[in-house]
Amino acid sequence: MPSNFEKDMLPRAFKNITVLVVDDNRDLLRVISRGLEVGGYQVITAETGDDAIELIGTCRTPDIVLTDGVMPGTAQGWDLARYVKRVHPDTPVVLMSGYVGEAETRVSQTPEIDCFLPKPITLSELSAVLVKLLEDRNLRAVSLVG
Repeated sequence: MPSNFEKDMLPRAFKNITVLVVDDNRDLLRVISRGLEVGGYQVITAETGDDAIELIGTCRTPDIVLTDGVMPGTAQGWDLARYVKRVHPDTPVVLMSGYVGEAETRVSQTPEIDCFLPKPITLSELSAVLVKLLEDRNLRAVSLVG
């Protein structure tokens, strides 16, 4: 884990943010989850898109979803993005993939994906993207209220 991923990287306004991390690579899932927890996030995990859909239906709605693109099972990352936006339209979805060409094509066809990150990615880069998406979500919420 990079040493510059500090606990204070998550702005105070975003404490108690829950991230659903979905990846079939258990080692990567563990590293990302631990890094996000150290960064101040609450993390729930799933190893497949199918498991993630079940989790979303049975537990607290995540504030942000971070998913792999290609996984075992019927629901791939882009399918999960469509599901998330259908049931929780304001929840940002980040798709990560090592299959950059295929993923970029899918992302261009899936407007429900808010951000694409090619693997590998550092935890610092990931945190910066999550904070940006959460700030954008908060700005949208303020403009709807105000």
